[in-house]
Amino acid sequence: ERKRERERERERETKGRETIFSSSSSMKSSSQLFFLGLGLFLLACTATRVAAAGQIKEVKNIEARTFAYGGGKAELKDTSPIDAKKNGQAFKFETALHLTDESEIVVSLDLVLGGDLSSAKDFKPEQRLLTLTHSARKTKVARIVGDVKSHETEAGTLSIKFTVTSENLELQTGTMSGDYDAEVVVADTRFESSFKQKFGSIFVTHAQKSDGSIPSDPPLDAREFEYAPKPEFDHVMRQPEKRPPAFLSLVFTGATLCPLGLLLLVLLSSGANLKGMDSVFSALIFHSSIAVVLGIIFLYWLKMPLLKTLPILGTASAFAALSGYRHLKGIAKRKAS
Repeated sequence: ERKRERERERERETKGRETIFSSSSSMKSSSQLFFLGLGLFLLACTATRVAAAGQIKEVKNIEARTFAYGGGKAELKDTSPIDAKKNGQAFKFETALHLTDESEIVVSLDLVLGGDLSSAKDFKPEQRLLTLTHSARKTKVARIVGDVKSHETEAGTLSIKFTVTSENLELQTGTMSGDYDAEVVVADTRFESSFKQKFGSIFVTHAQKSDGSIPSDPPLDAREFEYAPKPEFDHVMRQPEKRPPAFLSLVFTGATLCPLGLLLLVLLSSGANLKGMDSVFSALIFHSSIAVVLGIIFLYWLKMPLLKTLPILGTASAFAALSGYRHLKGIAKRKAS
């Protein structure tokens, strides 16, 4: 029987060792899988960073050409260039652009590429958009995809052309006339930073109806209710009442503070023990500093920016720590005495 018990104990020990070994091996395999996934993630991030090595070095030229339809052909009517070398100034066409049903506007954009794309040929960015947003009704937006003229450009130069017609705008925004704010966006995963620039507005008028009337704007939809004009109303403010002189206000303020001084005189004359007032004042200072710290955190949660909150909060926290140390030190001294 003793031999059987020993054998059973040995079997239990071997099973326990096998369980520990299997759990440790499973932990090792899971940790290996974790580090393998982490390595693959870092490798993918590095590959993405290496791939995005191109950039837009400078804007070479921006211009808009207005073509008028006549005799079935589009004839050049006007050209409005932009001085792209004015640093620190927003791009804006020299002359106002007017788009009608009998004309079209062609916006040309020439960009110089840098980095690994400086010698690229027939390069087409993934995103080439001309966005036209109505100045009054912001939800009315038209987007035109640009064409890349690769066969007409040199290596390292990107030329994009956007063709704007009233028919294209009518398909996207309806018969909405007025000023449209123009913005060009050129982006690609190989760019370090995308190109996004506003360059003025385009005034659009649509074709007249068969009876000669001007087409009306489309009705407001659910997204535009917040932009709809509010009803006008006239509100007459009540005339402010005449306030007493400032000197009289100061006199009454002093009169309200006089009872505090009288209270101290009465306490001193009646033989009151005021030795503990020092601890009361230090406790008030300590609790007030904590309230100030909480108030600063509350203001940060409401509206204060982080960079403005940190120095103020640091100063208030240091003052609260010092006042708390002084108060606790006084309490310890009183208990010791």
